Amino acid sequence: MTVAAETPRPGHPVRGSTTGRPIMALFDLLGRRWVLRVIWELDQASGPLTFRELRTACGDLSSSVLTRRLSELTEAR
Repeated sequence: MTVAAETPRPGHPVRGSTTGRPIMALFDLLGRRWVLRVIWELDQASGPLTFRELRTACGDLSSSVLTRRLSELTEAR
C-alpha cells in the first residue's frame, strides 16, 4: 500500500512531507477528494445522518468512496 492510500498519522511520512508533523498529516487527510464535503454535510445537518442520507447530500459521491472517507476520518479521530 502506498503512503497516500493509508490514513495519515502524525509521526509517519505523509503525502507531501516526510516529517510526519501533525499539521502535515491533517493537510493530507483534508486534501483528499470529498473529505471536506463529507465534513461540511455532517456539520450542516440538523441531526445525525444515515449513510444513504449523507451520500445523497454529497451529490455524486460513490458509496465505496464515502465508506473509505468515513473510515479514514474515524481512524484519524
